[in-house]
Amino acid sequence: MKQHESADNSQGQLYIVPTPIGNLSDITQRALEVLQAVDLIAAEDTRHTGLLLQHFAINARLFALHDHNEQQKAETLLAKLKEGQNIALVSDAGTPLINDPGYHLVRTCREANIRVVPLPGPCAAIAALSAAGLPSDRFCYEGFLPAKSKGRRDTLKALEEEPRTLIFYESTHRLVESLEDICVVLGESRYVVLARELTKTWESIHGAPIGELVAWVKEDENRRKGEMVLIVEGFKAQEEALPAAALRTLALLQAELPLKKAAALAAEIHGVKKNALYKYALEQQGEYAMSRYQPPFSITPTVLNLVVEIGELLGHWSEKRGQTSPLLRKENRIRTIQASLAIEHNSLSMEQVTALLEGKRVLAPAKDIQEVRNAIRAYELMPGWHAANIRDLLTAHKTLMTGLVDRPGALRGGNVGIYRGTQVVHMAPPAAQVPRLIADLLSWLEHTELHPLIASSVFHYEFEFIHPFADGNGRMGRLWQTLILSQWRQELAWLPVETLIHHQQERYYDILGVCDKTSDCTLFVTWMLQNILAALKEGLETSFVVSEEMSEEMSEEMSEEIDVKVVPPENAILRLLTGNPELTARALAEILGISARTVERHLQGLQAKGRLIRIGAKKGGSWLVK
Repeated sequence: MKQHESADNSQGQLYIVPTPIGNLSDITQRALEVLQAVDLIAAEDTRHTGLLLQHFAINARLFALHDHNEQQKAETLLAKLKEGQNIALVSDAGTPLINDPGYHLVRTCREANIRVVPLPGPCAAIAALSAAGLPSDRFCYEGFLPAKSKGRRDTLKALEEEPRTLIFYESTHRLVESLEDICVVLGESRYVVLARELTKTWESIHGAPIGELVAWVKEDENRRKGEMVLIVEGFKAQEEALPAAALRTLALLQAELPLKKAAALAAEIHGVKKNALYKYALEQQGEYAMSRYQPPFSITPTVLNLVVEIGELLGHWSEKRGQTSPLLRKENRIRTIQASLAIEHNSLSMEQVTALLEGKRVLAPAKDIQEVRNAIRAYELMPGWHAANIRDLLTAHKTLMTGLVDRPGALRGGNVGIYRGTQVVHMAPPAAQVPRLIADLLSWLEHTELHPLIASSVFHYEFEFIHPFADGNGRMGRLWQTLILSQWRQELAWLPVETLIHHQQERYYDILGVCDKTSDCTLFVTWMLQNILAALKEGLETSFVVSEEMSEEMSEEMSEEIDVKVVPPENAILRLLTGNPELTARALAEILGISARTVERHLQGLQAKGRLIRIGAKKGGSWLVK
């Protein structure tokens, strides 16, 4: 190919003119001037380009040049250029030749010493790369992946260890399949950014590990519509492990020398790369700094006394009474859900929450019902979550907030403040700091040696201070404190602390505000421990009453068993239904500690004996004891 600095002035010039990829305002003034001045415009789709020219009131002759005719028509255009005509080459959108026709024409022109003049302008690949947050110093543009899965996987396999950032275009109908193939070949942890509808009204740029991105795209069909660009993180080779002897030497030298000198000397002694040792030392310093993260609080005599008192009360309860009854656990869970949501202005009563828990219909605002159903589900899933796990934290938020916010299960992307009326009572840390702050807090929680009663309260305050989500932080903080406590003592999963907080809601927010101003959460820790103690005392009193009543009933049933030879579960069922004729089979099973199927069998037996009559429908009816 001939390389030249100038061309024959009697010949025309070929201009490569980028056009907007979505927003007409992105066209440059120079592009408009060239399109207005040239003799001919070679376009991929003359109809599409005609509309663009019409918008800018440009009258020019159009010439169709596309994939199917480019090699044939290149000579025709070359002849016109040699005659002195100036020609502009455009594509449907963006910069010509980038996954569009034009290569053969440009090559033909350069070989014929025709001047080719490139104009800078819109390009979807470059626009996406600039906003992806992935390395842009070296990247590899691959165009569209093959249409069939085998071809896609073969192409991806060849690129598996490509260290440069990869750029692909993809169509709407193949997006999910391509993402799934990327996940299979490159691994679910490879980070991918999906840039969609760039420069248009519904532009979105979303990045995540490919395993998560596939699920995100599948959640909403709108995320699969429009013009797509995929930016894929390049391959990262794992560094070789440093010899243990070199690390020991480095540790000894660090005690006497500056870090950089210690790394250089240790590297020379053991024949390893100085930069690798220095990087390791810096990372260790970072981990040490994180381990020193400490929330702002003090352990006062009052705090210690409360911890001791709560511990003694729990020990006494376990020794005397053991676990609470299933019915009491259910009642406490209902109280917890109702109170926690009432703090967030949910209107449902205890009775309505109970009805939803039992699968009954409730007449109430749809949002309030959704909140309760979400909370019920969250407390069901809670035993399987780990308090220091970020994935579990995000899953819990998604469970609690599905159908209530736009991005459930995602850390906030914007800055937020907490208002009481028009007054700002707390301005949360900037959104950019949230991932680091929440990671530090969870790491502290995992490694702290503090008593769980104190640690859970400190976590609760710090969580509310960070305010990691756009909405739902209050209920999440209370849920997570319950989770932390339940992982220490299982019975605390059923302790309705939220009920006491609900009755002191103003005090709850006032104390949070005071701690913010003083940068010390000791007051909040003390107040939470006082509430835990009060809730525990109330719970113990309730459990004692229930246990005594059940003991009396069982004693009476045992006496009657000797006299009238009735099966004890049937006696218990009759006694319970005499006082509570609306009880369901499921409720009876929970109270008696037997399966619902066994209860159903006894109910049928009692009906057959004429001891029991059902009034009304299965749902909403009642029992008549004869």
